Amino acid sequence: MDKKIIILSLTTYIIGFVVSFFINIDLTNSNNIKTIQFIEELQQMQNYDLWLRILKNNIYVIIFNILGGFSFGLLTFVNTTYNGFILDYLIKNLLVNFDNNFIFNHLMPHFIEVVAIVLSCYLGYKVGLYIFQYIFKKRNMKISNSDYYICTICFLLIFISSILEAYVSTIQ
Repeated sequence: MDKKIIILSLTTYIIGFVVSFFINIDLTNSNNIKTIQFIEELQQMQNYDLWLRILKNNIYVIIFNILGGFSFGLLTFVNTTYNGFILDYLIKNLLVNFDNNFIFNHLMPHFIEVVAIVLSCYLGYKVGLYIFQYIFKKRNMKISNSDYYICTICFLLIFISSILEAYVSTIQ
């Protein structure tokens, strides 16, 4: 694994998190009501339906990050930054409405998901690098076996985190 690209991927996620941290979003207005309504909607779902919804959403994020490489990583950057932003926003919103125990129990599976998002960001940047090398430097780079393994690990982590989110840390 290219250490510089993995550090760039992690930094990309952290940028979104930090930007959200410093932006003062009023959590006492309609956003608060929307969050509570969303949580209530999730509470009404059966575990299997919740699992499918979470799994489908997270697969989209991973695929979008990887295919974002075709934009030379720009879409990968935007998507990963957005996900970091949303995690911090979610934490701030939960802190207003719920106790620390609730937050800890329900956010832990998301940290497995964060690893998958950062790894998929890495793959998106690698795809962008491959395309850049091919178009502008006329070099044909081979996709390494480790890239395939990382892709498999991303989907495995998403699968595991979705099960944990739907069956272990359900919002009941």
